[in-house]
Amino acid sequence: MIALYRSARVVCTVLVEAGTVLVLVAVGRPELTVPFGRLGEWLRHGDPATVVIALLRWVALVGAGWLLASTLLCLAA
Repeated sequence: MIALYRSARVVCTVLVEAGTVLVLVAVGRPELTVPFGRLGEWLRHGDPATVVIALLRWVALVGAGWLLASTLLCLAA
């Protein structure tokens, strides 16, 4: 019974992390993309609210991807 409970927790964790990554990708409208090729110009001339939201989305996407990848790697090990 304890093994089933632990397995369910792992499956739920992976599903929540994958769902978070999918939601962050789905929210990615064209104005929320971070143009890394011209980042300085975008930061200087972009709308401040859009710049902050886009950067926060990018950081959250990297963090969620990191959590999902590390969870899957630990699960594989």
